[in-house]
Amino acid sequence: MQNINGNFIMSGCDDNSPNRIHGKDGLIAFLNEYGFLPLFSNEIPGFSVEERVPSEVWWTKDPETDPWKWREALASHPDIAYGKFFHGTAGFISRSFFPVFANYRRNGYDYDALYDVGLASHRTKKIMDALFLTDNGLSTPIPSSDLKEKAGFYKGGEQNFNGTLTDLQMMTYLIVTDFGQRKNRWHFALMATPETKWGYDFVTSKYDEDPKESWEYIKAAALRISPNAAQGSIEKMLAIRHGGTEKIIVPVKAKKEQKIQKPKRKQQLPWPENLIRDIGLERIFEDGVYRELTEDQMKGLEFALSTIKPGDKAMVELRYNKHKSLAEIGGIHGMTKAMVRQACARAVSRLRLDTTLRYIKLGYEGVLRMEEEKRREAALEKAPDEIEAMLYEISVCNCGLNFRAERCLVMAGLTTLGAVLKAARERPRDLIRIRNLGKKTLEEIVGKLKEYGVDVYFCGKKVN
Repeated sequence: MQNINGNFIMSGCDDNSPNRIHGKDGLIAFLNEYGFLPLFSNEIPGFSVEERVPSEVWWTKDPETDPWKWREALASHPDIAYGKFFHGTAGFISRSFFPVFANYRRNGYDYDALYDVGLASHRTKKIMDALFLTDNGLSTPIPSSDLKEKAGFYKGGEQNFNGTLTDLQMMTYLIVTDFGQRKNRWHFALMATPETKWGYDFVTSKYDEDPKESWEYIKAAALRISPNAAQGSIEKMLAIRHGGTEKIIVPVKAKKEQKIQKPKRKQQLPWPENLIRDIGLERIFEDGVYRELTEDQMKGLEFALSTIKPGDKAMVELRYNKHKSLAEIGGIHGMTKAMVRQACARAVSRLRLDTTLRYIKLGYEGVLRMEEEKRREAALEKAPDEIEAMLYEISVCNCGLNFRAERCLVMAGLTTLGAVLKAARERPRDLIRIRNLGKKTLEEIVGKLKEYGVDVYFCGKKVN
């Protein structure tokens, strides 16, 4: 579709074209066979409803021949999803194919989990909260205009409602379930989650598969529709940047004639090799070849696991050390498989951080020796006042304190060692009375300050 001097010029096909789609039922049959199709023309030739119907049938308001009217009927069809799924433009996905898109586009995250790990914007959160979702992602369909108001998108409030709504549709968290018209002739779309239309278990039924495998399946289906499509055009129309990834997830090119096969079940690896491989071999071993961890590295791994939230750590131990399935872990903790998968993903992401990964790579004692050497060098180079100033740049979460000490200090608003030192000097009683900060934890904090050459006094007495 082209806009020339304010007029929309539609691409179309001949009446006798073998690729022509005949009527609404013909489009449904096409979707059931091929899986998906955008509404308007794009970079991929023949990859749209627009190019498979004659141009003169548009905007006639005839429900039998006008594709603009078909979208209204198909949005409410029990086996079709309608929304902006293709590079921010509208299109259709069949019921049987939608779980494949959901697995790839969501990258294994339900929306709540995506937001909890900081990979979703506050604008999308406001829209999803306005839907009044249940634990299983169900909601009551709501007109887009009402959703905009309830989510706080208005003059003086949040901006870019349409763009945020498109982002949620691209990630398959929202779809259009119907269209309506108010008495003032204002048209609107009814928005809801795909779980509302088809149920949580069905929409997430492909979560057990690798998202890259789902991408291969989607790409193969696109090549069936348009065999001459360029790789770059397919990626632009169908690929998506996942939260927490640096680039579009697009695996190695597959031959066009190669059939997409269901991935084989991965061979079960022993502990801790299975966890190390998910963290990344090249992150721990420079040559990328797995070797058995030393005793000190195993101690470092245990310490790294201790920095994870207790609930997530329990999931990791059951999943990797005890070799429990997602369903078995979910049965133990009363959680869905998706929730267990997300908990393990959060834990692995935390282990990949440089502050925790170094304990696995260098070993627990190795990290302590390295830190001690750095502190010794810093003490020789810096004056006492410079050391205290440096403490304000050291986060309590990155200085080697245990998880309990980190949590207590952060909850009390003391996020740097400099802030802790200031509190110990100016209001020591308040520091002692921090909730859940026991004697041993306090001694560890004081010991950490002493490592930087700073002595702390309580009630006029030096703390050793």
